[in-house]
Amino acid sequence: MIITITGKAGSGKSTLAKSLAKRLKYKYYSIGELQRKFANSKGLTLEELRELESKDHSIDNEFDDYQKKLGETEKKFIMDSRFGALFLKDVAYKIFIDCSDDERYKRIITDTTSNRSAELKTKITKADILKRDNEDRKRSKVLYNFDYFDSSNYDLIIDSTNMTPDEVVEFALNKILKC
Repeated sequence: MIITITGKAGSGKSTLAKSLAKRLKYKYYSIGELQRKFANSKGLTLEELRELESKDHSIDNEFDDYQKKLGETEKKFIMDSRFGALFLKDVAYKIFIDCSDDERYKRIITDTTSNRSAELKTKITKADILKRDNEDRKRSKVLYNFDYFDSSNYDLIIDSTNMTPDEVVEFALNKILKC
């Protein structure tokens, strides 16, 4: 089984994806991590890469093609990707994780496992997070005619606002194993 996990920033998508991969003994892929490595190799911050992607869609195409190829060549993996539900729609079980804006903000600024520097975290506002959501959503509609917030694109929707990471994993695992 291929599983894609999409969600808003700070909702717990990476935590869920990594935990499910470990529990199911599946490979784990993250487009966000791939983008960070790509940005670093070019001497860019992730924010600078996002700006560049908005002007040069060939960069998006590389990440898109990567996801499609995985879906064609591998049969058991977890993909943490905003657009995984689009590029793997015919071959994957698709999960969307939602969470309240206040809780997402709290998680982002207190996350000790993320690649964001402590200095950057102190500068992030809730408005920044909402702006990124809106920009990503608009971009997905323009580039792909795909609204990744649309619940009809997913097999499972999880609101992680009042759940611990372990509770989210158990909930998702129970649903997945019933498929």
